[in-house]
Amino acid sequence: MMAEESRKQPLVVFNTHPNRSSVRALLGAIETCSLDDELDIHILESAGDLIESSDALKEREPIIFALSFFTTQFWDAQNIITSIREIFGKKAIIVCGGPHPTGDPQGTLAIGADVVVIGEGEETFVELLRAIAHGKDYREISGIAYRDDSGELEINKKHNPIELDKYFPFSRKFRKYGAIEISRGCSHLCNFCQTPRIFGSKIRHRSVEKIIDAALALKKRGIKDIRTISPNALAYGSNDGRTPNLEAVETLLRELKRDGGKDCKIFFGSFPSEVRPETVSPEAMLILKEYVSNDNIVVGAQSGSERILNLYRRGHQVSDTLNAARAIVGAGFIANVDFIFGFPDETESDVKETMTLMNDLVKLGARIHAHAFLPLAGTLLWGKQPKEISSDLLHLIDKKISSGRLFGQWQTQVELGRRITQLFKD
Repeated sequence: MMAEESRKQPLVVFNTHPNRSSVRALLGAIETCSLDDELDIHILESAGDLIESSDALKEREPIIFALSFFTTQFWDAQNIITSIREIFGKKAIIVCGGPHPTGDPQGTLAIGADVVVIGEGEETFVELLRAIAHGKDYREISGIAYRDDSGELEINKKHNPIELDKYFPFSRKFRKYGAIEISRGCSHLCNFCQTPRIFGSKIRHRSVEKIIDAALALKKRGIKDIRTISPNALAYGSNDGRTPNLEAVETLLRELKRDGGKDCKIFFGSFPSEVRPETVSPEAMLILKEYVSNDNIVVGAQSGSERILNLYRRGHQVSDTLNAARAIVGAGFIANVDFIFGFPDETESDVKETMTLMNDLVKLGARIHAHAFLPLAGTLLWGKQPKEISSDLLHLIDKKISSGRLFGQWQTQVELGRRITQLFKD
């Protein structure tokens, strides 16, 4: 080990596949704040890499271990934390963040974390790292949870929302590139969604100039595909997160296309982003058709029941989904429409209405992207029991799969939903 590295604060980051976006953002924040010069950063791609890294770290303390995870990864995170303790003991300071720790800080501390970063992590995590590296008490930092000396849970006040333009969306130093986050936050407080609970209900946007900077960084690395992340791609530039600003959307896409060059491929409104149905219009689709390379648009319908849409505060109607599919297909795109099966409050009538909407969408040429309800930490439905998927709906699902009109990981999610519910009960 180089003498210079041995003097730096060791930081071990778990870059597991589902959490790559979070890791890119945090590493980008560390570089933005020039904190990387003070840290000896080790990036592990899997829990199996932990043992291999132990020889290089075992003589040093404290060692910061950073782990972001979803509720669906709770058991994997628990196993990683257990392994860290077995190998490094009290030398380790385990910091957890992301969707599940934000929604369940007490449960995350209970499985062995020392500190939980609540909400968005760029500023909180950097302040935490700097405090530990300089031997200071980090317990006054905003946006964290921990247990005090008597074992009592302490949750500090939330950190102020960050300005996206202050931070690069990924890491150039560690070559952790990916989709560019263009907006953050969501004004729609859907009962089942973690996004506004993590990032707040006020939408914020990264400026066109900063997005272009990120796109040029990708181009420099030979990455020609530009993908965007947003809770609702067509809300880019919107003041309220609800009313589309098509002028802002077109300006962004036009500038990306111009600066990206003729080989640039823009993916917008497709994975890993989506659009809300009420924001889709023929005018919006014409703009996308001119600039984007994706052949599909992902639409978040979630249910075909007006009652469920209203009960869970979706903020749109069934007719919006149908109108969106017509506009998308009419512009020459494939409409991939998200549905969630097994909502806790669904009745037989709600399921039948969802089935009707699915059939109507398929007739229009849309495809169904099927999900099963997951009770996610911090949401209003956290701990709720998913409903069993009815035999009629299962029969329809089989038919749509056979015809190539339905896809998704809904079966895996059914089992995950049961496990999560049991976790809550325990």
